[in-house]
Amino acid sequence: MDEDLIILLFCFVLYWIALFVFTLKSENRKKTFLINFGIHLLYSSYFIYGLLYQSQGGAGLVWWFYLIVVIGLHCVINLISLLVLLFRKTPKYTLSETQQEMEDLFTMFHDFEIVLLTHKNDLLTLTIIIPWGQLWDDLDYKIKVELKGCYFMDCAYTEIVNTPENLAKNWVDRLSVNKSTNDPEVISTLGLEVQRHNFYPPNKYEFLCNSSGNYAGGQLTFTADGYSIFNKNGEPIDLRQMKSWSTEWWSKIGN
Repeated sequence: MDEDLIILLFCFVLYWIALFVFTLKSENRKKTFLINFGIHLLYSSYFIYGLLYQSQGGAGLVWWFYLIVVIGLHCVINLISLLVLLFRKTPKYTLSETQQEMEDLFTMFHDFEIVLLTHKNDLLTLTIIIPWGQLWDDLDYKIKVELKGCYFMDCAYTEIVNTPENLAKNWVDRLSVNKSTNDPEVISTLGLEVQRHNFYPPNKYEFLCNSSGNYAGGQLTFTADGYSIFNKNGEPIDLRQMKSWSTEWWSKIGN
């Protein structure tokens, strides 16, 4: 194989490796690939045509040289763009006062069992049994949390296959099916126990839950931008009261 051809092929391979890595790291992979591929195709076609059909009198070397230079420049541009993506700092998201309060509230959700969920217009209402009821000898103590601004709500959960053969197996060996629903009645029957949560700015939350019976946990995802809390008598309570109960509860657990 001609030495000039080997060098040209090496440049093409190097470019495609750079483009592959750059595309892989890009936020919009399809757009990144199509734009760069289109540009690459245009100039490559132009210079290769000149190299093949207009190379008389030593002009072929000129076409070959400029093709390598353009590929190299394109490769350098992609590599610089890749470095910018890799080292670009993600702007720190600043929580509003309400968002910080909701973060503080949801951080306290541990072994909180959702026994009833309703969703009407933009209001998501959770009726929850909290373990703190043991402080007052009330094992069925419920609070109600109303979340405003809920324009999206979905629950992904895992259901154990309900057959005698499957249920006879050890828990870890049982077959299961992944499902998803936004039906409040179905979600209310899952026995979801919130263990922790994730927040995705600006207003998306995710409860990671355990479950029992024929279910093996789930993820409740929703949007919200405000909240209200009510005790078992329907009386409003504030975040400070919840924090006080939480402190009392964990102090008791620690002892």
